[in-house]
Amino acid sequence: MEGHEVACHNPLQVAIGPDSLLSGGARLSGCDMAFVRTSVHAAEREFILAVARHLELGGVPVINPPGAIERSSNKFTTFQVLKGIGVPVVPSVALRSGEEAGAVIEALGGFPLVVKLFYGSRGMGVTYATSQDMLVSLIDSYRALGVNVLVSPFLGEPRGRCLRVLCAGGEVIAAVHMASKPGDFRSNAARGGVIAGKEETEQCGGLAMRALSSLGLLAGSADLLADRGRLMVLEVNSSPGIESLERALGCSIAGPMLKALIEALARDGRLPGGR
Repeated sequence: MEGHEVACHNPLQVAIGPDSLLSGGARLSGCDMAFVRTSVHAAEREFILAVARHLELGGVPVINPPGAIERSSNKFTTFQVLKGIGVPVVPSVALRSGEEAGAVIEALGGFPLVVKLFYGSRGMGVTYATSQDMLVSLIDSYRALGVNVLVSPFLGEPRGRCLRVLCAGGEVIAAVHMASKPGDFRSNAARGGVIAGKEETEQCGGLAMRALSSLGLLAGSADLLADRGRLMVLEVNSSPGIESLERALGCSIAGPMLKALIEALARDGRLPGGR
């Protein structure tokens, strides 16, 4: 790809030795750059990030850095970081007790409300509440499962649509409209969402790159919502799927992403020989 050799390894099948990584009984070496995809499962994510840290300690540029992956994987941490530096972000409240449901409903402007897991991807664990009883039931159910949730207002014009902006190396690679399928409110491709068209990148690209940069990400995507003429960050993904975007747009996205990352790392002197 782009004149570079790509090797794929399952990080959950890698052994982390004192001085090296082992895969298939052989030592992993000669890597100029590593792109890491993580998991929503805590134990798997912890091990994958340990592999990424080992690569970093060995001088390999890791995309994305482990700390950035940790921040962006947690949806409420993402909200806290972005809001703390003034990036417009969809309001969110974290809670573990249904006793605070009334105050949360008032703070977020009423129903409908969206309930999400702190850690989740591909639309999994995202639910929808239209009454206080429903919200309390969801919160109590998630607490019984030992997971944390955040609650947000259901925003967007029209509802069920968002902008997905894919960035790498400080460049916007693609920007598209994502729309939910009939009968659902989630626009994730994994939940049947469809790409409804390309989007101009001037305004949304700047906001997406600011969000990624604030979290320390070199590559990833930002989902944006337009509400009453204002763009806000809904969530950020450190390892977005690109297959559905490539099919819909009819062009390669992996190639331009890799090219932008290599150029960015070369400018920073982080690739061997300045490559």
